[in-house]
Amino acid sequence: MRHPLEEKFAAANNLARWSPHRILIGVSGGADSVALLRLFCAWRENFGLKLFAAHANHQLRGEESDGDEAFVRKLCASLDVPCVCERLVIKRTADGLEADARRARYDFLTRTAETLGCRFLALAHHRDDQAETILYRILRGTGPAGLAGMTKLRRLTEAVTLVRPLLTFTRAEILDYLAAVGQKFRTDSSNFSVRLARNRLRLELMPQLRQDFNPVLDAALVRLGGLAGEMCRFVEAQAQRLADLCVAPVGNGLRIQPTLPEVRQFTEFLPTESRRFLWTELFRLLWRKNGLPQQNMGQEEWSQLAQMAMNEEETARVFPGNVRVRREDGEIWIEF
Repeated sequence: MRHPLEEKFAAANNLARWSPHRILIGVSGGADSVALLRLFCAWRENFGLKLFAAHANHQLRGEESDGDEAFVRKLCASLDVPCVCERLVIKRTADGLEADARRARYDFLTRTAETLGCRFLALAHHRDDQAETILYRILRGTGPAGLAGMTKLRRLTEAVTLVRPLLTFTRAEILDYLAAVGQKFRTDSSNFSVRLARNRLRLELMPQLRQDFNPVLDAALVRLGGLAGEMCRFVEAQAQRLADLCVAPVGNGLRIQPTLPEVRQFTEFLPTESRRFLWTELFRLLWRKNGLPQQNMGQEEWSQLAQMAMNEEETARVFPGNVRVRREDGEIWIEF
């Protein structure tokens, strides 16, 4: 008899659609990723799933990191899932160790998925992670897209799509499942270090907020994220409509014609600030679709781009990643 969470997992993810594709599962050895691996394996034969695993050894916790790798290798061998492990060399930047490690990990996972021919990269983020992410972004300052939290699907490259099959599952459900099937997992000691901002939020701030303000804080944050996501999808659809009217690829870049009559007709009913917002979303859309660097693009940079679209003044600017944008003869040229 199947565990209820296995049934819920199959229902939530429509596993029949996965059968034609190879799936790479990121497995750290922690409870969440181990549960994700076990859940996929539970349905492997029924749906003919082609499963692979990958483990990134960040080499930051000495013997503990090596122990995680050994655990994942043994677990995957017992489940007959091919596993690729790599000891990462983390390039340090001003972004901080957490961001640098995450970048190295995603590079490894994406590269491995492409090498193995995996269409999907499955990661084990769950609902508790989603609530934490949304609150963290609120505290740092974010817009509607940040409020939406993590998406269940996200294109990484032309060949690989990231998917989060556990995003609607709680951490408690995951732990109950592992206990029920008798599956051990590893515990990362660094998860309990309050020197890290995300850990302080999870271990100190969120319990305090649940106690003093809202006992169902997580559900409230996830609900907010869902509403923000709906709004973002609507706004993106409008930005895409605008792009269809005035954007065309030219050589190694794009040409935007903001003064076309059909563009004016589409935007003229909007108040000035709403029109500025729509142009900002258009440029965000173009940056995403063309793989342009967004990490150092702040509100000031997006506002500058929107101003170029709305203002007839001829100007030229260079944006992060050496993306050159100029307005000339009523047209905007983006070179990358």
